[in-house]
Amino acid sequence: MKTIFIVNKASKAIGLGHMMRCKTLADYIYFSCSYNLDILTYGDSNIKSCVYQKDESKNLGWYVQNEINFDWLDNYVGKKRPSLVVIDCGNDSQNLIRYFHSINICTLVLDYYDVIKAKPNIIINLFRGKADAFNKLINADNFKRYDGEKYAIIRNEFLLSREKKNIKNQSQFVNNILVSFGGSDPSNNSLVAIKTIMNFFSGITLNVILGPLFDMNKIKLRASDRKKNKIELFKSPENFSRLLEESDLIFCGAGTTLLEALCVGIPAIVFPQNQEELEYAMYLAKKNICILSHEVNWNSIMHFGFRQNISSAASAFIDGRGKERISYIIDQQIKLLANFK
Repeated sequence: MKTIFIVNKASKAIGLGHMMRCKTLADYIYFSCSYNLDILTYGDSNIKSCVYQKDESKNLGWYVQNEINFDWLDNYVGKKRPSLVVIDCGNDSQNLIRYFHSINICTLVLDYYDVIKAKPNIIINLFRGKADAFNKLINADNFKRYDGEKYAIIRNEFLLSREKKNIKNQSQFVNNILVSFGGSDPSNNSLVAIKTIMNFFSGITLNVILGPLFDMNKIKLRASDRKKNKIELFKSPENFSRLLEESDLIFCGAGTTLLEALCVGIPAIVFPQNQEELEYAMYLAKKNICILSHEVNWNSIMHFGFRQNISSAASAFIDGRGKERISYIIDQQIKLLANFK
């Protein structure tokens, strides 16, 4: 049986988004195609416990390292010789591409990535913010490229929430707000969002999800805050999808959590956490699919029709079939490679 090897990065600095979408993709491929799946997650010493928490299926070979060890990779490739490697490591991707190409192994790269530095065989640009940078290369370089929201990798529990949300009557009022900034929230945007909400809302339920790498000492709530609104803090909750499904509004970054919120149809106020997220959020805001934090019109937010329009546009934008499409691309590439041998 052929092997697919998935390499991703996770750390307190960049969060767990890369790791979580790779795990979701790996599970889908495992149950829908006849391939062995191995995952390598690297980043820092904080991630090992997170991997063990998420590896509930036990269907995958999942390795954890503090940094990329090329001697270890040599040993792994010598034993397994994967047919294709999926790489989701941000700026680190180029070194891995060069390594696997030097030993004639096909590479597929996820995320926003500058292909000029090192070209993979396939690039799937999950976020359209930098898609224009690839346009001049489409005819000049021999690689396959896929862009955009239809490749968004959404976890199954959020697809179920999407179905439930579609048959529920949306609340005319903002009663429940969710705050979630990923696995680590290095900029502490959770606290910024809470302060913003306190300035404009009272008498609501405010649920704040904090990831496994978040430092709880960063959240300081006053007694007056808890009197003004019902505030609940959740550390890595199992019911994240239900909390999202029951929300009328979410405050989040422009990464994986945003894609999940859009898929479910929750209006999102976005606090971009880096330049790439800002570019992507601006792209979405121009399509009236989300609202940038510095462009919020609070009178519009309170208007049910405005939120309903955002919700409809968001759920239409992300249909939740990204992992299915990526799995098909991988399967076709492996079959193509087999025909050349």
